[in-house]
Amino acid sequence: MGLVRVSSKDFKDMPRPLLDQAPPAMNLPPGWDEIVPEIGVTDTDHVITKRQWDAFHATDLDQQLRRRGITTIVLCGIASGIGVDTTARSLRPRVSGDFRDRRHDRLQ
Repeated sequence: MGLVRVSSKDFKDMPRPLLDQAPPAMNLPPGWDEIVPEIGVTDTDHVITKRQWDAFHATDLDQQLRRRGITTIVLCGIASGIGVDTTARSLRPRVSGDFRDRRHDRLQ
């Protein structure tokens, strides 16, 4: 299984969008970036740390999926209208022509 989490040591590597007003201070508790134990992460799981909205941007997620021959993924998360949506939209140009052709053949 592949798991994606958000993390940063000092937030200097995180996006800084231009805003009308300053965002509130981020007072995050210790362990805020850990995957909850209920998920049951194992030694064979691949955990990816992202620092942008898109889980593919500046991570090895695409490479790891391709190396493992994974062609189906399930996206879910806390900020589904931001991070999950951005990741899903970034998949469109990544899908190979072969995959699109096979899917199209099944629909006919």
